[in-house]
Order: sequence, then structure tokens, then C-alpha cells
Amino acid sequence: MQTFFLPTFRRLLDAIWESSQRAEVLVLHSGLMPAQRVAEIHHIPVFIACPYPVLSATRHFANPFLPQLNFVPFFNRLSYTLNRLYPLGQYRVVADWYRTALRVSPPTRYHNYLKQNGRQLPVLYCYSEMLIPSPPDWDRSICVSGYWSLPADTTWLPPQALLDYLQSGPPPVFIGFSSTIGPSPEKMTELVAKAIREIPHRVIVGGGWGGLHNVNLPDSAFFVENVPHQWLFPYLSVVVHHGGTGTLAAAIKAGRPSVICPLGAEQAFWAAAAHRKGVAPPFRMQHKLTAEWLVNSVKTTLSTPSMARAAEELGHKLREEDSFGKAVEFIERNVEAWTRNAPAI
Repeated sequence: MQTFFLPTFRRLLDAIWESSQRAEVLVLHSGLMPAQRVAEIHHIPVFIACPYPVLSATRHFANPFLPQLNFVPFFNRLSYTLNRLYPLGQYRVVADWYRTALRVSPPTRYHNYLKQNGRQLPVLYCYSEMLIPSPPDWDRSICVSGYWSLPADTTWLPPQALLDYLQSGPPPVFIGFSSTIGPSPEKMTELVAKAIREIPHRVIVGGGWGGLHNVNLPDSAFFVENVPHQWLFPYLSVVVHHGGTGTLAAAIKAGRPSVICPLGAEQAFWAAAAHRKGVAPPFRMQHKLTAEWLVNSVKTTLSTPSMARAAEELGHKLREEDSFGKAVEFIERNVEAWTRNAPAI
């Protein structure tokens, strides 16, 4: 927190202030909501963008950052008050930035950053309603546009060894935990290596931020440090991952079923949603993960044709979704409402 996160958070706030000097509209990631004060200073409209439905209270499901339990509607809605605690760990940085960079008075510790001059800020959720339908108690200030995915990087070329491995047999299983780093990457690598020896299929292991290492892996496995998911996943049979928003979207868009092992944050929320849609078996948190469970889940997924069909059908729908068009239309409509000082629509 002290050596990496907070200094990085301050640099991001400074970058927003510097790059917004001639901006007409400000779109902020939900983790940077205190920067909405920049929009007030510049007298421009501001939108909050978020990859998971955590900002908007509803009776129909609990805060995605909580364990996936069946709360009654009252407690579902109440669970979103936890969001007010998130900025507290950043408050000193925010207060100093307001004073030194923006030269305005800092907000109170429990300031509601989703409101500006009494007006509810419009929220853009960049996931698909095909996975999580919008609850009926949300108003028109909220838009679920669909997943935002960049075009493929045409300058990236896969290593020849990876191409050779993919072409030398049936579609392999992929195991990788992307940006998630558990408390013991070494033990997780040992667990994955043990599971690979019991899985009767070829396996690609992804390193990256997930902390899996190219150590003691069976000869049948292929290790890659980093590879674009949207390029790799169509070549696979099953994707084993942590349940992050982007990784799950890439797996489904590729038409491939998932085995999901969440570590924390909102990952269990997405894992539960994927299971309900029939594109993944029941999930298990990483702190309870065993090699036996991983092997059985992969075998179950590979031997369940309905799961592969559900992933392919849902993937086709997601690929056809006009996510950016819907987001742009929402932004333009609300910019026009902002000029009339009307509520978000």
C-alpha cells in the first residue's frame, strides 16, 4: 500500500489533471472517482466507468465484492454501503492532491463521489447484460454497455514454439491466473504441476502476474509467460482462470468454457454468474483449491458437451454486441442532458 499502490494512485490523479486541461468530457475508472472534482473545475460532464456492478445498489444481488451468499433483498441493498469505506485508505493522498494540485479544499472523509453538485453521476458498466441482466430497480443513469475489448494487436507475433505446440495435437487446456497473485505462487505452481500429471490432456500454463512459474512442470505442458488472451483462447478446449472480468470475457468470446478458481475481489461473483449461464462448473476459491478438485473439474468440463455449446452460443452473442456504440450513445445523450442541467438519462 505505502510503497506501490498509494504512490501509483497519486501519479494517476496527477496524470488525469494534466491530460484533462482541454477535455470536453471526463470518463473515470471507478477506482479514480475522487478525480471527478477535475470535471467540476473544468465545467465539463463526467462519467464513472466500472467493469463490475459494484457502484449501484440493488435489492436483487449483493455487493459483488462480498462472498456469494443468498441475502434477503434488504441486506442486498444495504451491502453497497461498504463502498463508502473504500476511499478511506486513500484519503490522505486525495486530500493532499486536492490542496496541492487542484488548489481546492479537500472533500470530507465520507464524501459521496457518485454525486456532483447534488446530481447523480451517470455510470457506465463495461460488462454484458447477457451475463448479468440489469436489475429492475436501477434507473436510467446506469448503462450496461457490454464488454469493452480493444482490437487485436496485429504487430504481435506468437513464438514459433507455441505455434508448433498448438498444431501438434488436439486443443489443449489452459491454466493461468493473469493479474491475480496469491500468497504462495510456489505452492500454487506445485499444485498445478500435480494436477497436470493427472489431466489426460495437453496443457498450456500461463505465467504473467499470476505468479505461476516454469518449475517442475511435466514435459507434456507448455509454459508461456505472456500471450494475448483473445489470440490464444480460440485454440483451446478449456480455460482455467481466476474469474477476472477481462479473462472471463475473453474465454466466453472465444466460445470456450471455463474452470474458475477465484482469489478475491469480485471474481467469485463472475464465477457464480458463469456457472448459472452453463459455461463453467461450480467454482472453488483458491485458498480451498486442491489438485484433485482441479483435475475433476477439468474432466467434467471436457466431458460435458452442453457446456461447450453454451459457451459457443454465448460467445457468438457477445461478439455481435455493439458495446462501444451503446456506450457512446449513452455518453452523448447524457452530455446533452448535462448542458440542460437535467438529471442523468
